[in-house]
Amino acid sequence: MGRRAAPTSARRCSSIPAGTSSGGPGTRPTRSSTPTSTPGRATTRAICGGSSSSAVPTPTARSSAWPDAVTVDLFIRDARVVRPDALVDCGLVIREGRVVAVLAPGETASARRTLDAGGRPVLPGLIDTHVHLGNAAQSFAADCATESRHAVTGGVTTLLPFVITRESYLDALPGLQRAVGEGVVDMAFHAIIIREHQVDEIPRMAHEFGVRAFKTFMAYKGREISPSGIQGLGDDTIFSVFQKVAAIPGGIAIVHCENMDVIELHQKPFVAAGRQDTAAWSEARPEFGELEAIRRMALFAEAAGVQLLVPHMGVGLGSEFLRQKRWGRGRVATETCPHYLALDKDTDRGVQGKVNPPLRSRPHVEALWQRLTDGTIDVLGSDHCPYTRAVKGTDLWTARAGITGGSAMILPVLLT
Repeated sequence: MGRRAAPTSARRCSSIPAGTSSGGPGTRPTRSSTPTSTPGRATTRAICGGSSSSAVPTPTARSSAWPDAVTVDLFIRDARVVRPDALVDCGLVIREGRVVAVLAPGETASARRTLDAGGRPVLPGLIDTHVHLGNAAQSFAADCATESRHAVTGGVTTLLPFVITRESYLDALPGLQRAVGEGVVDMAFHAIIIREHQVDEIPRMAHEFGVRAFKTFMAYKGREISPSGIQGLGDDTIFSVFQKVAAIPGGIAIVHCENMDVIELHQKPFVAAGRQDTAAWSEARPEFGELEAIRRMALFAEAAGVQLLVPHMGVGLGSEFLRQKRWGRGRVATETCPHYLALDKDTDRGVQGKVNPPLRSRPHVEALWQRLTDGTIDVLGSDHCPYTRAVKGTDLWTARAGITGGSAMILPVLLT
């Protein structure tokens, strides 16, 4: 792709093993070839109390003192490393963008630059597994520039945007790969399949461009086809995608799970009544339609033997069956988003609260937090859509669906 490889910890995002929350699917992440002194790009992506794109080694025992004769790029003293089971006070030795040693408190290393963390937490950089760029007021390249700068303010150092084209991906991907050079963080792709001819391109997309994750939609049919070109596919085409992806090492199928027939039946009285509140959008897309679609795709994944990621899950109640993870030869991982954890359908934001799947009731929100805590939910992505108010629209039933929340909201929502 013409950009130097990202750290190993970021490259792990090309596959999401069930039970993890630090990765996401897509192409191999890339980093700009511009010097690390470029404004907005930290040499190690380490922010005290924030992030680092190189995962901090999990120390079982502290390293011995760093040799005085060896000078490294960066030493962070008085850091507090967050392990799964404990907080560890230590010093971090960083060379060529990687944490190479964890020192005991008081130990030092010769470094070109030293930072004092002051006892604050030092965390790995977050990976936002779900971003939509280039579908609104700006081009994909322009969104890569602005939204990546926004993301890094919240400790996000890897973005995985969905890309879409009505034409051949084999023609479009080279330009998209160049466009990510405008970003200041590591970036990778998911490809949205909206045309049957693109199904046949999946093996070449994986082999020639490193794409590993492919998304399809069950919703967005008929009058709901998105202005950005997103449209739902039939079960037959979705299953064909599953079969193609199952043959790709590390391949992941992603499906927007909503039963469109159920939605069309339920929406009619709400449209006729002229309701414009956020709750109306939720009630017109009932939760059982989302749950049924998730169960159906899990069964498809079992039959095809593919790894499935259920994105932006808004239903918490009734999702307990997803703890199963493995479905025969298939495997199911799940993602939710900050807005499903912070807002509910009665938080009336009018058209600004229109998102698919919709916001649910407060009991669903509480259940999602439980699913996040017990490991049922594997991934947290923002599903950020950088819409202006003009692009979003003002009528609930014709406006674009999507929350302009931003990648920078992931960590604040988790911590507060």
